[in-house]
Amino acid sequence: PKRKGYTSLESMPPDAAAAFMAELPRLCKVVKRATGCQGLNVISNLGAEAGQIVFHPHIHVIPRTKDDDMLTMKPSPTEMIDKDEATEMVNEMKNALRSMRSKPNRSSQEVQALKAENEALKEKLAALQPLIDAARVIQGYKPAASLPKPPPPAPKDDEQEGKAFG
Repeated sequence: PKRKGYTSLESMPPDAAAAFMAELPRLCKVVKRATGCQGLNVISNLGAEAGQIVFHPHIHVIPRTKDDDMLTMKPSPTEMIDKDEATEMVNEMKNALRSMRSKPNRSSQEVQALKAENEALKEKLAALQPLIDAARVIQGYKPAASLPKPPPPAPKDDEQEGKAFG
C-alpha cells in the first residue's frame, strides 16, 4: 500500500497512519495465498539512509520461502546488539518518547493552520474588546463569584389578591 501527501510513515499523524496500515493484514493474506510463500517480510524504509527512494509512505510486502537468503538477520538478539548498547538504546528511546508525549503529533500544515486561526481569533477579540469593556461599565459588571444571589420570589398569597380587588 502507499499513501500520498506525506514523505514517510513516521511523518503521518496517528489517525492517518492507522488508516494506512488497516489493510496490511488482508494484503499479507492475499500475497501469501497468491504466491504460496511460507512467510513474509513487511518493510517500510524511512529515509534515504534506510533505502527509501520513493518519498511517500509505502510498505513492501515481500514473499519469503525457506532458504531464499533474501533478507537475513542474525539468529539471536545477543548476536545483533550487545546488552549494554541495547540498554543505552532503550533509555534513549524512553527519553525520546517522553519528549514526544509532551508535543502533539501534528503536521506542519496543521500547525500553520492553527497558528493562523489563533491570530485571526486574537484580532477579532481585540476588535471586540472596546465593546466588551463598554458593556461591563454600563452593566456595572462584577465577576460572577462576587455577585450576590438574587432573593427568592415572594410567595403568592391568593387571599391577599382577592382582598385587594374585593
